Amino acid sequence: MAENNSVFNQGIEFFKRGDYKTCTNILENLTREQPQKSLYWFNLGNCSFMLKDYERSANAFAKVLQLKSPLGPAAMLYEAKSFAALGKSGEAKSLLRKLLALNPPQGILSEARQDLNLLDHESSFEDQALFYYRTGNYEKAEQALNSRDKASLSDEDRLLLALSLVRQNKMYEAEKVLKSLLMNPRLPPEDRVVTADLLKKVRRNETEAHAYWLFLDLSYGLTDNAYLDGKSDGPISSPLLRGSLGFGYQFNQGKVLSEKLGYILNYEYPQKAPGLVSATHTFQSPLIFEKKNYYLNVMPYFQEQIWDQVEVSEKIGGATKAAFVKDDFEIGIDFDINTQTSTNANYAYLSGEGHSLRPYFGFWNKSVYTQLYWWSGEDGIQDIVYSDGTVLPMTQNYEGPGVKFIWRITARSSLLSNLNYTQRNYFHPAIPTNTIRKDNETDLSLKYTYALYPKFLLYFLGEFTNNSSSMGSTDIIDKNYKSAIFTFGFSWDVF
Repeated sequence: MAENNSVFNQGIEFFKRGDYKTCTNILENLTREQPQKSLYWFNLGNCSFMLKDYERSANAFAKVLQLKSPLGPAAMLYEAKSFAALGKSGEAKSLLRKLLALNPPQGILSEARQDLNLLDHESSFEDQALFYYRTGNYEKAEQALNSRDKASLSDEDRLLLALSLVRQNKMYEAEKVLKSLLMNPRLPPEDRVVTADLLKKVRRNETEAHAYWLFLDLSYGLTDNAYLDGKSDGPISSPLLRGSLGFGYQFNQGKVLSEKLGYILNYEYPQKAPGLVSATHTFQSPLIFEKKNYYLNVMPYFQEQIWDQVEVSEKIGGATKAAFVKDDFEIGIDFDINTQTSTNANYAYLSGEGHSLRPYFGFWNKSVYTQLYWWSGEDGIQDIVYSDGTVLPMTQNYEGPGVKFIWRITARSSLLSNLNYTQRNYFHPAIPTNTIRKDNETDLSLKYTYALYPKFLLYFLGEFTNNSSSMGSTDIIDKNYKSAIFTFGFSWDVF
């Protein structure tokens, strides 16, 4: 019995995390072992209802009633909701009238009256939509609202339509409705706040939470500058394959505080320079604190860097992001500190400590997001000392401004860009020329995305770099260069 209680508690934890399928599997096993336990049947009904398996939920709640459980009034209410979601309004109304005759507790009584009133007025498409939404049948709620001319919908109807779309993960359609709603100058202030908050969540795709997550990103294109400091003598033009794979588990999923554990693999393969194949394995555990206007993400991480199938370094560090968000404005700061250790004698220079700081200010103006930032830091990896005694300076500090743009062109397509200028000052002179190295780097990236589905994006990415350096052709390595990378790919947030 104690073992079953422990298993039941595990099932409830999965329910709280939104993993209704696992919860259902656990409770089905428990109902087979103890079919007279009404608590198991009641929670099985709840899980099935959340999965929109209304036949199963109705049967589970009916079983609670058969067992004459104290949970009977609540089970009768949700059995009626299950029938309503199935379109069986007659059975639903009959159950609700029986429930009202039993004089149940006040909360159940009030909800039963409201549901019965909505069912008795099915001729009103607004009431119909509201009833379907409250019973979890979001598709029928959408259909009811879309059955009328859009111009005849009230602001409340449009918000209900947007919520119904979000519940079905139709983010692009929901964004259209929300943006049109915000354009109405007569929208009441309280509705404007709710609408704006929902739009932000839709844009950031934060409306759904999963205990597990998995994503895949794969692209292919061309680069005229495949290069690794200390690994190659100069830039190489080559076809380029890139890939990223990430997966993890969110083991604490609260409304305010959540924590994840994840793994990310980044891979880069320039086909004409197989010696420059690189891979990075990253293990991270972000702790996220979020309230209405505040966001804090503290993320410790461990990273392993591999060049041409040889491990060259390990890095341990922590990244922190803190932000304050108010309406369409955001102000925040990113901070990273790390220690890197070389794991291969040929790349001993990769050892050292580093840190970076990036304060920023961002704002939305209709469909355009602009972020202004300044970043600075220090890269403490050691200078490269070659076998002939020459030295290429690498230890540096850096700083510079940047700007990011996001333009939501349509509900399905976006343009993202980032432009930044960085001045790098190196601590030591180049030997044998004693050149004091100073680089001025300008980076520009442009990314166009088109969503075939809410979580499946096709994209084109262009990356451009221009590096102007005091080290020229007479030095160890000429650090004046330009590079361009063009790739096509897809990004898939599997779940």
